[in-house]
Amino acid sequence: MTLPEWFDKALRDVFVRPFYLGLLHGNFTRGDELEGSDFRHALSKAANAISNEQIEKLLTDPEWRGRLCAAWFAGLSKQRKFIPIIGERLLASEMVYAGQGYCVALGLIAGDECDLPPESWPKVSWKILL
Repeated sequence: MTLPEWFDKALRDVFVRPFYLGLLHGNFTRGDELEGSDFRHALSKAANAISNEQIEKLLTDPEWRGRLCAAWFAGLSKQRKFIPIIGERLLASEMVYAGQGYCVALGLIAGDECDLPPESWPKVSWKILL
């Protein structure tokens, strides 16, 4: 099987594969306390080890698992420089599940620049059909 050109296996083996299932839906908060503690420790260690270039690479790869993890890493390390791209990705809502990470990142980073103005919200019809 030939991997896509954008796919960086080494990066994904270290920063995506060990984390994406635990981050998805906050799964790491369920179950055994020791297991959750081990996961949080590994996640914190990874968030401190990943470079800004690696976060940016994962945020721009056309795949939700890497984007989910990269957003968490940006949020945990309070990387304000990623607020614009995370906000854009959230509003574009291009990939299933990645939005969970974008919301967490903006919440963890916090601050006025993380607030998305109402005029940027997606246009949604709230009319209920009977």
